[in-house]
Amino acid sequence: MRVLNIHDDGSVEREVRLARAETARAALAAVQDTENKAEFVPLLRRKYETRLHRAETVTYEAPDGERGLDYTAIHRKAQAAERRTLSDLRTDGVIGDDAFHRVEEELDWAELNTEGMAREN
Repeated sequence: MRVLNIHDDGSVEREVRLARAETARAALAAVQDTENKAEFVPLLRRKYETRLHRAETVTYEAPDGERGLDYTAIHRKAQAAERRTLSDLRTDGVIGDDAFHRVEEELDWAELNTEGMAREN
């Protein structure tokens, strides 16, 4: 691309942002249309509202020009704390290997989901 002097015009990123917003909007509508009154329904609603908000919002830029802490950065910090705690639980003998690996897999999937949503470049 450099040799040909081709520059990214950002069209793919705009399409990704649009697709994220529209899929979150559709999921939110599906959750809101449900008759189910289970306690997890508001959690799902907030999840998709947050996803929609992130897709529609430009990353916050701090007044001094430095990038502000965004959802992804805070989420990564929380995930690192989860992993440290999980490791400590196993090291201290509170949980065994089977429980460790099951929760570790859940954390892996959650992290992959976060990474997928965080791709901006």
